[in-house]
Amino acid sequence: MGRPAKPRGKGDPRLLSERNGRRAPDVTTDRRVELVQAAARVFATKGVGNTTMRDIADETGILAGSLYHHFQSKDALLEEALRSILGDLTAEYEAIKNKDLEPVAALDELILTGLRFVTDQSDVTSIVQNDYTYLHDVETFAFVDEMTDQHRKIWRKVLDRGVKEGVFRTDLDLDLTYRSMMAAIVAEVRWRRGKARKPSAIALARQHSELYLRGVLAQS
Repeated sequence: MGRPAKPRGKGDPRLLSERNGRRAPDVTTDRRVELVQAAARVFATKGVGNTTMRDIADETGILAGSLYHHFQSKDALLEEALRSILGDLTAEYEAIKNKDLEPVAALDELILTGLRFVTDQSDVTSIVQNDYTYLHDVETFAFVDEMTDQHRKIWRKVLDRGVKEGVFRTDLDLDLTYRSMMAAIVAEVRWRRGKARKPSAIALARQHSELYLRGVLAQS
């Protein structure tokens, strides 16, 4: 992407636009939300590296100069498009982990939540999957790796508990189990693209749960 790699790690949790003193006070205006959503569509379609501020301005029907009034850079727009949505997903996963659910029910809910995310937030899913290198190399987006690791730990905790309680098989490689489940969930973005009939997240979750639970449940 033409950018040198920078040290990663937890940094200032504020958005890039806040850290540089350019964030407008009316950050929740409908117009700002529209700009962020339009930018996400362009990033998902063209790729972050191939997208310019002019491309985003054209998508929104405003002048590039007007876009700079709201966001100082492409990275500031990208960060705002990703941070809150991925944060919401993290909070949903965390809430499921903390519920008093049997392992099978908890895994069902994790699968449904993941599928709802990729069906409702297909642009963000595409950006995270297709532009991993860019997001990984730029310090501003360290939070993406951090949240992704948090998701893995939450799923692992549910799977671990299932094994300890004798519900899931003891011979499973749980990291491989998690990765294969997540890969199947994320693949729904591509499977659904261009298809006239798109099953709901609930319908998909039933199929995924049936498929995976047959593989992970301990034999009675």
